[in-house]
Amino acid sequence: MMYRTHIMFALFLALLTFEQISNKVNTFVYTGIILFSSLIPDIDITTSKFGRKLKLVGYMFEHRGFFHTLLCLMIGSFIVSYFFSNEIVIAFSIGYFSHIILDVLNIQGVKLLYPCNFKLKGFIKVGSLSEN
Repeated sequence: MMYRTHIMFALFLALLTFEQISNKVNTFVYTGIILFSSLIPDIDITTSKFGRKLKLVGYMFEHRGFFHTLLCLMIGSFIVSYFFSNEIVIAFSIGYFSHIILDVLNIQGVKLLYPCNFKLKGFIKVGSLSEN
C-alpha cells in the first residue's frame, strides 16, 4: 500500500481508539505515535519516508520480510514498553499493526510468520482504484 493509505488508515484507527486512552495521553501525542509507527514497517524500502534516511536497512532486509512480521511487532512493542507507558505501547502497536493489516490485503501479501514461507494475500493492487 502507499504511504497515504497507511496514514489515513492509522488516523482512522486513532480516532476509533482514542476514547479508551483519552484520560491518560494527550490526543496529539497518541495520534502522532500511531501515525509514526504505521510507517515504520516500510523502513526496508530505500524509497520510503523512513527508508530514505536509513538506506542501510533497505539493503540488509527484503521488503515485506522481517519488518512486516508479528515477531517484529512484538519486539518493537517490548522495546517501547521499556521506555514508555502502556498507553504509548498501545498506540505504537496499533499503528504498526495497521500497516501489516493493510499489506495483508495487498495482492503481494505478507509473510506474518517470516522466515516461514506461508504468505497471506489479499485482493488490492498498490495504487489501484480499490486502494484509493
